[in-house]
Amino acid sequence: MSTSLSMRQVPPCRSVSERTNGGAYVEARASVNRVYANGGFGVDHNAVFGTAVTPRVSAAAYLRSPSSTATFGDTKLTFNAGTGIKAPTISQELSSLFNVLQPLPDGSALIEASGVSPIGPERSRSVDVGLEQGLWRGRARVRAAYFNNDFRDLIEFVSNTVLPQVGVPGEVASALPGGAYVNSQSFRATGLETSGEIDVTRQFRVSASYTYLDATVKESFSSGALQPAINPAFPDIPIGAFSPLVGARPFRRPASSGTLVATYVQGPVQVTIAGSFVGKTDDSTFLSDASFGNSMLLPNHDLDAAYQKIDVSGSYRLHRRLRGYLSIENVGNQHYEPTFGFPALPRTARVGLTVTLGGDRP
Repeated sequence: MSTSLSMRQVPPCRSVSERTNGGAYVEARASVNRVYANGGFGVDHNAVFGTAVTPRVSAAAYLRSPSSTATFGDTKLTFNAGTGIKAPTISQELSSLFNVLQPLPDGSALIEASGVSPIGPERSRSVDVGLEQGLWRGRARVRAAYFNNDFRDLIEFVSNTVLPQVGVPGEVASALPGGAYVNSQSFRATGLETSGEIDVTRQFRVSASYTYLDATVKESFSSGALQPAINPAFPDIPIGAFSPLVGARPFRRPASSGTLVATYVQGPVQVTIAGSFVGKTDDSTFLSDASFGNSMLLPNHDLDAAYQKIDVSGSYRLHRRLRGYLSIENVGNQHYEPTFGFPALPRTARVGLTVTLGGDRP
């Protein structure tokens, strides 16, 4: 005697997101004597958060006129200001407070009573003022710029125990299974960007850049920021387990970084040596021990070590439409981790051919 049992297949529950987005940008330009300006604004309509307007303006003024013969060439003052937005990802939208509340038995009533709206875009405001100077009859140029940026309404996951501090009524927060994504983080970033390049000869060119960044988290409502973790091995050091602490640097943003690039071009041959130099950064291990404790967490400050990397690449034009190339990254075979727990590749080589089809003659 045999008995067979059958189970009706139940289709898995799916989360669906459908977006129809559109946008437009209007720009105007003007110039008076040696002053040039352009400005405009963008209008974006997003299916998730509605309409957002982002104005921008740029201006440049020549304090000295460009010259190909003067040792001390043109001097240019620049100014840029504007705002920007970044739409939430699909996963952030589907796990946002608005979307998590909707399927609950009394979700619509909770949304209406608490005034919860769909998740909004991340927003930024940026301003920079710079100075450019031409040198050596136009064969060299140096630049320096001060920037002041503000990032707000950044999206982070907030647990239901903390949501009341964002303004969510307690009864609404308690109805959630664990938490939700909300626009609740902000940080500022100020600093200095410098760069320069020089044509040593017609064939040999060198360029370099350096950036100093002072970034600070101003506001965060993640549980790690409001209730820092403590590793018993570091009892006096609060640790942001999943997000940076308020007053600390954002994760993986070095205070100092720079590049140095040298390029040689002679006939069909091109050779480039590029160096990248990155200072220490704050980060988290994002780890818990077998008992879900904090003993695997390390202090955030300067957790990622500084590193430097040298890459070499070269190419040879075999034909007017065919070029062979060789690229060797991390020539010194440096062992480093740009992000904690994710080691970079060792010395890596690539070789290949590039073919140009159609278009103008190379």
